Amino acid sequence: MGYVTNDMANGIVFITRPGKKAEVPIYIRVRFERKDYMVKIPEVTTTLDTWPNGQNAQVQIRLFYPVLGKIHDAISRCLKRGDFSKDKLDEIIYSIVREDSESSISPAVHEWHIGQQGHPVSKSKRILRSSKKSEIIELSFIDYFEQFVKELESGKRKTIKGVVASARTITNYKQGLNRMKEFQKSMHMHITWEGINRDFINEFIQFIQSPKRGDNRYNTNTVAKRIKEIKHLVRAAREDGVTDIPVPEYKFGEVAVDSIYLTKDEISRFSKADLTGLTGSYEIARDLFLVGVYAGQRVSDYNSVSADQIVTDEDGRMYITFYQKKTHKEVTVPVRKPLREILAKYNNNLPTLCEPTINLCIKEIGKRAKINDIIEYTSTKGGVEHIVKAPKYKLITTHTARRTFATLAYLDGMDSMDIRRVTGHSSERILSKYIKSTAHDTARMMARKSHYWD
Repeated sequence: MGYVTNDMANGIVFITRPGKKAEVPIYIRVRFERKDYMVKIPEVTTTLDTWPNGQNAQVQIRLFYPVLGKIHDAISRCLKRGDFSKDKLDEIIYSIVREDSESSISPAVHEWHIGQQGHPVSKSKRILRSSKKSEIIELSFIDYFEQFVKELESGKRKTIKGVVASARTITNYKQGLNRMKEFQKSMHMHITWEGINRDFINEFIQFIQSPKRGDNRYNTNTVAKRIKEIKHLVRAAREDGVTDIPVPEYKFGEVAVDSIYLTKDEISRFSKADLTGLTGSYEIARDLFLVGVYAGQRVSDYNSVSADQIVTDEDGRMYITFYQKKTHKEVTVPVRKPLREILAKYNNNLPTLCEPTINLCIKEIGKRAKINDIIEYTSTKGGVEHIVKAPKYKLITTHTARRTFATLAYLDGMDSMDIRRVTGHSSERILSKYIKSTAHDTARMMARKSHYWD
């Protein structure tokens, strides 16, 4: 008995049986308390060329054949209440079919239901054909993941916040897709929607944190990112009608690794470091990084400042307006003297460098600036926590600039709401992750506030 769409997790299966005629009957099989009940849906037929088949067929049936969707939902509610019976099944089918077509199905239906409950029913035979046949695409998890990424790239699909995905977001999803393909290949399996649950996620985590991956093992933060992607993909697939599996409930902690900031003294040494023997890219990278320090923006925003973003008011104060690529928020930042000097150097039109190049350059500059305090932090790889020690300059990245701004602004006593207006952070909780002050830093800040000693 082919052409089965299985949804036994919910206790319900729709079935068709091929016959000599183009039109085929539809059956429903319901499992309740370890017993199966099968009923032919009277005089409601379909054709094999329009009947979904395969992994996602059950979802497609409910979407594209409303009468069957209504029957499914009504029986599901009945099963959840625990008051299911054969008579109840017959009554549900009759009432929904009758309601769905007041013009009556046929005398055969009338006779069928008279034998069940004695109720009249309508008279014209109905053939179910999907109005969305051309849209029926059976997508595996990997296929859907690939389509999802392509739609992000084209702009057809928006982010959770309803905006066009940034290049960084698209890159993250591509990386997640590649890891999932590697996982599928290594496990010699085909990832199905029904298999995406807690056990699946645990196995995936073991794979990406396996010691066999060497330096490519994922730390805790990146694992958490991959899990969020899986959950988001399932939500999107449910909305698209590709699957009806529940979104897996799985929480995975994030840890702060290499989350450093530069002190005012380190910034001074960094800005004055001797770059003799280095290419011009190093000087540009340093200037761009310092723009991030003084403006508090992400590299995607401070890497491409142009003159039309800069205004000067009647008092001679200069401001830069950023339209943040990640959040699509507009923020305005006052220009301090050192930032003004950098902008003037490039006639208010900053050059652009790719992020990897900036990261490579600023580490070398940090080394020359002797920013070499040993930093100790905890990193989790392969499911095991490791204490890592490294000279501070090795941990400097483009995002260090943003952390530096937030931390120094906080230590200078700037109101957290004002800091958020500049950085664009949506909450105190998220901003707090960027403030990397030590207990001693905080104590000194408190001591400077005269009212603390009153």
